[in-house]
Amino acid sequence: AAGFLGGSLVLGAGLGGGYYAMQPKVDLRDDENVEEVDALIIGGGIMGSTVAVMLKLLQPNWKVKLVEQHGRVAQEASNEWHNAGTGHAALCEPNYTPKNKQTGEVEIDKAVAVNQKFMISLAFWSWLVEMGILPDGSFIQPAPHILFVHDEDGRSWLKERVEKLKHLPSFAATEYTEDYDKIKSWVGLLCSGRDKESKEPIACSRHPDGTEVNYGL
Repeated sequence: AAGFLGGSLVLGAGLGGGYYAMQPKVDLRDDENVEEVDALIIGGGIMGSTVAVMLKLLQPNWKVKLVEQHGRVAQEASNEWHNAGTGHAALCEPNYTPKNKQTGEVEIDKAVAVNQKFMISLAFWSWLVEMGILPDGSFIQPAPHILFVHDEDGRSWLKERVEKLKHLPSFAATEYTEDYDKIKSWVGLLCSGRDKESKEPIACSRHPDGTEVNYGL
């Protein structure tokens, strides 16, 4: 979160996750006009749009300006056609559970932190729907989150990942299997053309309570 030191807040929201900087004041200039605002948000993706709503709720007297280069918000990385469409709750994203380079063990700290943040985001968006600020919650839909790996390194990594996370409430429903037929029932296309008798290890984890988020709707 950004702090407020009596100056204006400048927030840039982009692919890198956003950045924050404090300015004594913010001027939006063209050749003839100067517009002073309390908060200037660069980018109308889900991050910028959510923060803009938060600021107006917390500081209703603030003048908040959101600048977006496209004709609509959420048309770049937040558009479901430009990303995986999954709510990033660390249920299936491998980059949130890397192996420690020194010990070789799977680290889960980042996955836990990301999951907590996403749960807070879901709660906030749900509250916005309840308050009538958002028209409905159709942009969030339930969808299982599945992670597939092959070869021995991938199998051992995924098994350890599941074992370390499964005792936490948000990850408790995670299923793990190395069974070809079970994996095929979950993600048939990944088994298409794959020899059931192959000696290459395969494994899959599946969390039934993941979400699909279509911010661009």
